[in-house]
Amino acid sequence: MSAVAPRAGEERSARARIVGIALMVASAVVAVVAAIFVARPPWGVPAAVVLALGAVGVAAGLLLQRRGAARAEVSHDGIVRWTAVRERRAALLYGGFLLVASAATGVGLLLPGVDSELMPAHAWAMIGVLGVCGAVVLGLGLLRTPAAVTARERPTEEPVVDAAGWMRLGPRGPALDPRALTSSLFAVQLAQAPLLLVGLLPVVLDLGPSAVVAAIAVAVLTVVTVTLVVARRARPAWIAPDGSAIRQGSRTVPAAEVAWASLSPMPLAPDATARSLALALGFQRRGRATMHLRRRGRLALSERETVALLALVERSSIELPHDAHDPTGRFSKSFHPNHLTKAEALAVVAHPPGDGEALPIASG
Repeated sequence: MSAVAPRAGEERSARARIVGIALMVASAVVAVVAAIFVARPPWGVPAAVVLALGAVGVAAGLLLQRRGAARAEVSHDGIVRWTAVRERRAALLYGGFLLVASAATGVGLLLPGVDSELMPAHAWAMIGVLGVCGAVVLGLGLLRTPAAVTARERPTEEPVVDAAGWMRLGPRGPALDPRALTSSLFAVQLAQAPLLLVGLLPVVLDLGPSAVVAAIAVAVLTVVTVTLVVARRARPAWIAPDGSAIRQGSRTVPAAEVAWASLSPMPLAPDATARSLALALGFQRRGRATMHLRRRGRLALSERETVALLALVERSSIELPHDAHDPTGRFSKSFHPNHLTKAEALAVVAHPPGDGEALPIASG
């Protein structure tokens, strides 16, 4: 039985890789062909839709192939060996595909049969969106992978203390690492979808140039608003020196009302280098406070901040969430893989795992 299970896993991984490569190649061919017809009425709008779907298909194929390859590299200790090389290769392939699709759309504008006076708005939108997204993804693929960090030295700077004696947990700046939004190929793929829709909707709805500008303005305003809200919620928390309470914004919460804890690594790949670790502490009556334990591989909290945070966690009521269908909490770790027990929270605060060290959560 033990020999059959690995063989079955290898077969599934091989099938996943084959299906992923086939989906990626087929989607790329269909998308590039569709791109040529984006500027040619009456095929423009359907071709643009097919192009958008083809981009999604290429992304899905890359993801499927990458996961299949990762499963094939499970070692004897059960850890999936992701590699930065595979991540960069996927970014280079996807970025190159987007640039080729953008160029194919431009070629379609130059072919005979296109009325240049009409200036197909959806074609130019596709050229711009695909070109920008392709350049960004390609740039991510060309970035040099940082070296692993196993630093044990805590910051020597004294923590910021206000007039009432409260200490700020961590340096100035948001608790969430901006790299989580910019260094992920998956995040760029998600950002591409609304951009493509912004380019397509004015054409599908037959809107004029002013409506196109308004749609883009609304999209930009939405992104800015969401960014500001996230930045506001991610402001550093303040903690009482004895760990009796924590303050997030204008709200002060006693330690006993801290009900759960979760750990978020950034980037998410299990073998990520220069990895950041963010700890979120949730309150009984809604709300949370988030603080960095490591920032780009290095420890973020000083000795005094760590002692206060350990005292807070020790006094807390942290436990794993209980699902409605699992009242005993037997499967809490499966349903909430990023959540921590109180013992796990104390351990990661006292000794935040460095690059390459195991995390008490599902990190990839």
